[in-house]
Amino acid sequence: MNACIKTKKPIKYPYGLVERMSNYQPVFYQDASPELRELYDEITTSLNMPSPPNWLIYLGDAPHLARGMWGMLKSVLVEGNLPPLLQELILFTVAYHRSVPYCLDLHASNIIRMTKTLGYEDLQDIACHRSRGIIPDSYNVALQVATKLATSTCILEKDDFDRLQVSGYDQIQSMEITTLVSVALYFNTYTFASNLPIDENIKGVATSQVYQ
Repeated sequence: MNACIKTKKPIKYPYGLVERMSNYQPVFYQDASPELRELYDEITTSLNMPSPPNWLIYLGDAPHLARGMWGMLKSVLVEGNLPPLLQELILFTVAYHRSVPYCLDLHASNIIRMTKTLGYEDLQDIACHRSRGIIPDSYNVALQVATKLATSTCILEKDDFDRLQVSGYDQIQSMEITTLVSVALYFNTYTFASNLPIDENIKGVATSQVYQ
């Protein structure tokens, strides 16, 4: 089913990700080593989170992997040059087109908290490139290129990068857009492999009726 067919019903996600136990074991903050707690603190502070998210604590048994994933994420989200809203919209759009429940709820929650004006149906329209002026045209172009990269088996063409340039993105920003898609795909795969449970504080933003 094409995810961009407009519907008020929730997307039907595969695998029962919310219903089954995770394939990985969490390491909660109180059980973490001093070194792991330091990593937890760095990530929660950098991302302005009240506590370590599930995607982090479920990597606690492998700190080198958690550190590596954070390094990728940090390089584009914290140290990058793209507007934070555009970063989150790219991450949401990739998750939307790949039907990834954890990432959908996480990034929908971030965007809704960030903007105070957008709802989940607005985000569906944006992901399907029907934003109706809700976001700048330059954002739409970036999301179209991101969607193509995330869903196609073909390489991006020079025309895609020309569109980004015409929309005001310089070479570094264009590289960050495509790199952010790569990071999103990496995280999508991790959440499927781990059957990552959705954090209680974000659960239901995109998937509240999925298993009813």
